[in-house]
Amino acid sequence: MLKYYQNLPNPGSQRHVVHYVVFFGFLFAVMIVGKNIALFWRIFVGIFSAFLILTVSISRIFLGAHWATDVIGGYLFGFVYLGIILTFY
Repeated sequence: MLKYYQNLPNPGSQRHVVHYVVFFGFLFAVMIVGKNIALFWRIFVGIFSAFLILTVSISRIFLGAHWATDVIGGYLFGFVYLGIILTFY
């Protein structure tokens, strides 16, 4: 969205970042509140989900698929969307 204000060419949208934030963020939240899941799996899946959320943005910028502003916008939109989902969960 910021590309319209900065006149940057668009190498791609931030959909990958949004999908990773929403899916793995929800999985991370389930691991936090899921007391009936074994502690090992809660820690393992939680760390793995956080790792994927953080590294997907770096890879998208490194590969030239997104601008940093698109990735930041994807994070903002993804976390807002995840917050809405978690309020109803």
